[in-house]
Amino acid sequence: MAMGTDRLILLIAIIVFINTCTVYTDNYTFCLLATTRTFLPFSVYRIGGAVNVALDNIHSDILTNITLDFIFYDSGCDSRVSLDKTVNCVLNDRVAAIIGPDCSSAALAAGLLASQWNVPMVGYIGSTSYLSDKTVYDTYSRTSSPYSKSSLAVIETIEVFGWKHVGVVGGDTGHLLNSFESLKQELTRRNFSIEAIVFNVYDESLYEDILNEILSKARSEYVTSTVLKG
Repeated sequence: MAMGTDRLILLIAIIVFINTCTVYTDNYTFCLLATTRTFLPFSVYRIGGAVNVALDNIHSDILTNITLDFIFYDSGCDSRVSLDKTVNCVLNDRVAAIIGPDCSSAALAAGLLASQWNVPMVGYIGSTSYLSDKTVYDTYSRTSSPYSKSSLAVIETIEVFGWKHVGVVGGDTGHLLNSFESLKQELTRRNFSIEAIVFNVYDESLYEDILNEILSKARSEYVTSTVLKG
C-alpha cells in the first residue's frame, strides 16, 4: 500500500527526532505541536491521524525494540501560544524532542527556546528561510523546504508551461509578507505580468472572496499563494 503524504512526512519527522536525540533509551515521548485551525491544510484534524499510523509503522517495521509515544498540544499557529506549550512540554512533560510547531511564526519563537535548552525540534511545515540559520536554530531540523527554494520551483514550473499572467496571493505580516514580496520581485525580474493581493490570512472568512477577486482581476493563467504553508 502506498504511504500517504501526511503519514510519510510525520514518519520522517519522527525518525529525524530519534536521530537527533542526545539521550538514548528504550522509551521516547515527543511533543506534537500542531494547530487546530480547521481552515489550514495542515490542521491536526487533517493530518493528526497520520501520527498514530507512523508510530505503528515504526514499531512494526523500523525500530522494533524502541517504544515511542507522544503528547499533543495545540500550537494555535501562534508564537506566544507555542512558546507556552514548549515550556510545558520540556519542563512538565519532560519530552525527548518536539515535532512542530507548524506555522513559521510559531516555530521561529519556539525554536529559539528549543535551542537555548538544547531540545531537538523537527518542523514539518514551517517555510521561512530564517529557520535554516544554524547559528540561531542549531537544534532545529525540518522535513519541508523553505519557501525561498520552493518558490523558485513554482516559478520554473510556470515558465515551463509558458504562462505569463500570474496572480499572487499572500499574507500581510512578518515572514509571509517577506515571502510574498520576494516572489513578486522574482516574477517581475523574469518579466511576468502580475496581479497581487495581500490580506489577513488568519481571517478564514476572506479566503473565498480573495480568490474570486484575484481571478476576476487577473483573469490569470496561474495563481500561486504564499499563505498555504505557515
